[in-house]
Amino acid sequence: MTGGVTALVAAVMLWGTGWWAALALVPSAVAALAYHGAVQAAVAYGEAVRTAFDLHRFDLLRALHQPLPADLAEERARAAALCASWRQGLPPPDRYEHPGEPQGS
Repeated sequence: MTGGVTALVAAVMLWGTGWWAALALVPSAVAALAYHGAVQAAVAYGEAVRTAFDLHRFDLLRALHQPLPADLAEERARAAALCASWRQGLPPPDRYEHPGEPQGS
């Protein structure tokens, strides 16, 4: 953002100076490189989060005291219900599982 604003200000200030006006391209190039780097970093971060979630999704269910799904269809249905609960403020799932405690408690 700073590079883009600097390029704009430099272009206005150097408008009538001939070849010196080309110096306004330097901060513009810096802004473009910075933006490209930020996008690449965001993509890499998204991939890391997706991988961590894929590797630890059952640990997440255990931490939420949710029973583990029996198959892929059940896993997707529960994931959709949890996402709806978190994203849209819907009520949480009805069933909790507390390993190590007696069933009647």
